[in-house]
Amino acid sequence: MAKVETFKRLLAVLGLAWVGLVAGFAYWLPRIPQGSGLAGPAIALGYGAGGLLLGLLVGGLLAARLRPERLGSLLKIVALLSFLALAATIGRIVWAQGERDAKRATEQALAAAPFEVSGQILNPADGSDFLSITVDGHSDRFELTPRRDDLGSCRGAITAKERSRLLRSVREAEAYTDQHPGACGAGQAGAELVLRQFSWRLPEASDEQRAVDITSSCAQQHEQLAALYSKLQGVSFRVVRTDKAIHCGPPD
Repeated sequence: MAKVETFKRLLAVLGLAWVGLVAGFAYWLPRIPQGSGLAGPAIALGYGAGGLLLGLLVGGLLAARLRPERLGSLLKIVALLSFLALAATIGRIVWAQGERDAKRATEQALAAAPFEVSGQILNPADGSDFLSITVDGHSDRFELTPRRDDLGSCRGAITAKERSRLLRSVREAEAYTDQHPGACGAGQAGAELVLRQFSWRLPEASDEQRAVDITSSCAQQHEQLAALYSKLQGVSFRVVRTDKAIHCGPPD
């Protein structure tokens, strides 16, 4: 009889330790940030270990203090808590995975958003590789006219990285012109020399085409708009590989 009682007490302690382990693990698991690598699961295991120790402590105290006739009730409660903890853990794992999938789908949809952007160099002294470039984010194609007349024009595909950078820059320019109406507005340069002209269309925000004239003062005051140039220059730098040749195919 004493062996049975000891076994029940041990079972109660182990059961509460299991409940603590699962509860601690389940608490942190949905909170693991994306890109955390092995650190996130390691922290979740740390919470689980803390719950395990707490369960051992509580189970040990209860098992030592309860009278033998009440051990059966304690085991029933422990069994119910174990089932609930396991069910909650499975539910949270499923919920967390659903949240990650939804976030990933949203990010992919945003990354695939269509856009159009073009740039034209007006300053003869500008050291750009191109005179004009147009990127169509619907088809992920570009058309470029290099500075050298003898190189001819070029049509080709932009890379995924170039698309991502251009789309982010167009979104920043769209948001900036919303916050600063008239900034570098087309046709507002007056007597100041226009160095570059940019225009873009971002259907996810509005269906209107926006255009800006980049002058020296505008470039200094509104860097977010002038930043479009570096993204377009990145495409042209890849395409115009040397001063003697132009490469319209995919990048090496």
